[in-house]
Order: sequence, then structure tokens, then C-alpha cells
Amino acid sequence: MSATSLPPTRAARLAGLRQLLGHLDAHPALPLPAVVTVEVHAATDLDGFEQVARAAHQLGVSVTTALNGTQRAAKRFGPATFAVVYHPQHPMEVKR
Repeated sequence: MSATSLPPTRAARLAGLRQLLGHLDAHPALPLPAVVTVEVHAATDLDGFEQVARAAHQLGVSVTTALNGTQRAAKRFGPATFAVVYHPQHPMEVKR
């Protein structure tokens, strides 16, 4: 894998988000969505539950669990939402 095809580091992703926000701020004629949601999908193994739990703790929110076992930790920042989501692939992974 070449260096240009490696996934960006956390610092690079954060820098990109800051650049995007700066560009949008500098160009008020650009349209913006009414609601912004950034979702991070946790690993598809048993560690996914722990990733969502850690995110919930760091965000200061509770984990929500859908009937299909999907877990989500989300926090709103004005009209923007940051969420960490885990979709279990096997019924045995569903923890309630």
C-alpha cells in the first residue's frame, strides 16, 4: 500500500474538518444542510459494544439500543450531531 493510499490519521481528519469549516465560514454563499450528522461506525465484532460504551462515557451520554441490537451514543452540538454506532452482525452479539 502506498503512503498516499493509507487512511488519514486522526490529526489529519481533524485538520480536514477544520479546513472544511473554515472554508464554509469564509464563503457564506455556499449552501449548508439544516442538520449535520457525523456517524462513526464501530468495529463489527464484540469490541463494537465497548467502543460505543467508551464513546458514550466521553460524550457524557447514554447508549441507546434499537430492537435489532444496534447501539448508538450520540451528542448534539447545536444543529450538528456526533454519533458512534455499532450494528451487530449476529444475534449472539446482541447485548441488552
